Amino acid sequence: MVISFVGILLTLPSCQTATHKNSGPQVEAPPPNLSPQDHSFPQTLPQTSIPQIGKVLPVGVFLGPGAMRAYAHIGVLRALQRAQIPIVAIGGMEWGSIIGASFALSKAANGVEWEMMKLKKDQLPSSGLLNGGLQPKDPQELFNFLSTSFGTKDLGSGNIPFRCSTTDGDQVELISQGKAREQLVKCAVLPPLFSFYQRAGKNYISGALSPADWPTEFRKLGVQFIIYVDVISSGPFMTDKNYSGNSELKALWLAVRGISKQQHLFANLTIEVPMDMDLSDYDHRREAVIQGEQTATKFLPYLEKTIGMQN
Repeated sequence: MVISFVGILLTLPSCQTATHKNSGPQVEAPPPNLSPQDHSFPQTLPQTSIPQIGKVLPVGVFLGPGAMRAYAHIGVLRALQRAQIPIVAIGGMEWGSIIGASFALSKAANGVEWEMMKLKKDQLPSSGLLNGGLQPKDPQELFNFLSTSFGTKDLGSGNIPFRCSTTDGDQVELISQGKAREQLVKCAVLPPLFSFYQRAGKNYISGALSPADWPTEFRKLGVQFIIYVDVISSGPFMTDKNYSGNSELKALWLAVRGISKQQHLFANLTIEVPMDMDLSDYDHRREAVIQGEQTATKFLPYLEKTIGMQN
């Protein structure tokens, strides 16, 4: 089942949307306080609107996948909120979708952290004594966590629009409304944390959108500057202890990492958070939050100037 989804991940990006052309302005170098070795900063960017004097470009944020590494997204959102970056839409894939939904409903990064820390360790898989590898948990455990964090909240009732993607193997669906605890299960489940979510005769799993689809969707929502947050492309994320002998799972996450890299080309700015943290590392979630905030803070001067917050 896992290896068949690798095929879905690899084929979806090439068939969903027409090819995007990078015709935007040239960027001669990264902002002076960033290291090209540690951060993703493409040499060509998609077309970026030039802010009018006295006006600031509305921003959309897309949070990439990463399982427990996705907690770094919270720190990135905290830095953006502290700088009062005008986020008008947010989306996410896999666990990035849960954090994005929480922010959309509260628009408070500290509140997101409070809710996400309600996750219990026994709701995640652990290495078995016999097989030594991680065995994905039943999605019911994820539903239980989402029920604790979101209660009966509807995704469409947030302060800003939210989008996440899921697939049943035949087609990709963008979710923007419905009970959060029910809809986010579809968007967030992906081994090694959780197995496929079965509902109405279909098996749902986190969906792989074509990279060009997110900018299109965001611009419909009034976004003029897109930030992609990547927590999976920098640093090791699969320990031998948990994934030894599981070539299918390794292939799946290499495909996920490849898709995350593709997203860089369709964002106006990518914030890539470097970490040395396993996908299932429950114990270092707070460190991930701190790393996300520290990384995003380095981008703030450039971001504020680019979107028109500083002359």
